[in-house]
Amino acid sequence: MRMRRLLGTALAAAVATVSLGAISTAPASAATGSTKIVGTSNNGWVYTSSYKSQPGPAVAGDTVYFSIDVVSTTAGVSDPYAGGVKVERKLAGTSKWTTVATSTGPYLYDNVKAIKNATYRAVYAGGASGSNSWTGSSASKSVAVQRKIAYKDVGGNRVVLSGKVSPKYTGKVSILKKSGKKYKAWRAVKANKKSRFKVALPAPRNGRYYWQIKIKAGGGFATSQTNKFYTYSY
Repeated sequence: MRMRRLLGTALAAAVATVSLGAISTAPASAATGSTKIVGTSNNGWVYTSSYKSQPGPAVAGDTVYFSIDVVSTTAGVSDPYAGGVKVERKLAGTSKWTTVATSTGPYLYDNVKAIKNATYRAVYAGGASGSNSWTGSSASKSVAVQRKIAYKDVGGNRVVLSGKVSPKYTGKVSILKKSGKKYKAWRAVKANKKSRFKVALPAPRNGRYYWQIKIKAGGGFATSQTNKFYTYSY
């Protein structure tokens, strides 16, 4: 009887060993995580330069930057390391999305030139690696763009303001003059077929007159305006 008891104990131990081995070799359960688009910069995932050649939004021709990362929003699931990202752009006045940047990984660092007002959309396709998988996600943001207004004095004994607008523009250009603490409409001129305009400006012998050039929003562009400048005589 004692030998049977010992044998029974040995068999139980053997069974326990096999059972433990089976448990330790079982595959881990698959994990699926939800995701979201985030920016790796304090400016967000899409932004323009902090340098401004004109006050207000970005100017046509300025650089639009992308700084994108994709993170997991599901507890216990790591951030994705598979799946690609693309950025699409829809220009104001259109319904078509055009791909302007791509990456084969769940991150993207790139840039494009600003053309006009536009909506940018970052799209993560989702991905899988090993037992982990991640669902797709997207984020959208609008970026306002203004026309570029270049100007200079081309006069001799008097101030003659000569300017050019880009992209091509043949509309109204407002010349504002400072009156008290505000800038008020002084004169309106029309840009010609070459997007150029010209107007003589008064210049006082004592003190200065302060000016600004402005074009109303329209045609897919935000309100466009120059920095303040002044005229004087000596």
